[in-house]
Amino acid sequence: MKKRILYVITSSGVGGAEKTLFNLLSRLNRDKYDIAGVVTLKPRGEYAGKIAALGIPIHSLNMGYLPSPGDAARLRRIIKESGAETVHAFLYRAIQFCRHIKPNSGFRLVSSPRVNYRTRALPLLWLDRALKHRDDLTLCESAASAEFLISGLGYDSGKVRVVKNGIDTELWAFSEKERAAVRAQFGLNEGRLLIFSNGRLDRQKGFEHLLRAFPAVAEKHPNALLAIAGRGPLEHKLRQIALETGQADRVLFLGQRSDIRELLCACDIFALPSLWEGLPNSLLEAMSVGRACAASAVDGTRELLEDGVSGLLTEAANSHSIAQALLRLARDEGLRSRLGGQARLHATREHAFAAMIAGHEAAYEACLYTENAR
Repeated sequence: MKKRILYVITSSGVGGAEKTLFNLLSRLNRDKYDIAGVVTLKPRGEYAGKIAALGIPIHSLNMGYLPSPGDAARLRRIIKESGAETVHAFLYRAIQFCRHIKPNSGFRLVSSPRVNYRTRALPLLWLDRALKHRDDLTLCESAASAEFLISGLGYDSGKVRVVKNGIDTELWAFSEKERAAVRAQFGLNEGRLLIFSNGRLDRQKGFEHLLRAFPAVAEKHPNALLAIAGRGPLEHKLRQIALETGQADRVLFLGQRSDIRELLCACDIFALPSLWEGLPNSLLEAMSVGRACAASAVDGTRELLEDGVSGLLTEAANSHSIAQALLRLARDEGLRSRLGGQARLHATREHAFAAMIAGHEAAYEACLYTENAR
């Protein structure tokens, strides 16, 4: 008999957890698992439409910043009516809601906290400590995230598993044709250096430090361009930094884009200056496309990139360190080619979708049948 699973996530907008959930839903073995649906706490975002296009029912609680008294009751009713044996919750708020309603509800709970736990206020972490025992299993996207939960928040190591993000390396592959098309769109000849980065424009992603590093690159390579894709609360501040550093005419803010793979093909260097990460999908995508990557040596990023072998690692929040890595890549096309090739090889060998799906399926089986999960 198929195992019936309902997924609950805080948001269905653009983000790493939302992308991971969509990838999981699109590839989970439907002969073994019956997807009862997806519940998003917040109003429907971009991934809601993509999930619905898979033929999966999607519900939204349309929750605001603060939950209403009836939100928990509505979620309890949806779970009961779905007939799901297992509920898999992604992100902090969705996990706490599912933990809150779990007693006497009859479902097993799998949680995927993701990296955002590290920035939660103390009262919220206290709430997490009080309710974490209600999880039957906790899945982390990196060993660094698992270690944080176990050592930092006291999670039971026997109930924590690592299932690393996967990627479709056939889809996320380099195309010379698409490189030429995008560069022509931006008016770039092949000799012009393009550095690219993408992500939510917030503190975590560290774009301020990348922008402050770029003038040193532009001084040595006057034809260099920096392009940043994404939106977020710091967009105005980041634009101001580009003006203050005299680089406004060489920094492109591209907004939210749906053509990230094509932009990766067009660029020469991918930069990820994050202050903290789980296992960054954006870096994994750049590696799969075979780009030379410079990324800050934090958390799961260190599990993806081997310094000097498949990319260059920099100090977090250190513009000088970022600039030195970018300059090293900018002046050495051979190094870029070698690192990009090794990055592609690592993504293909270690992060294929098949491994990610197998990890989740094994977790679901453990949740249903192992003594530890009871």
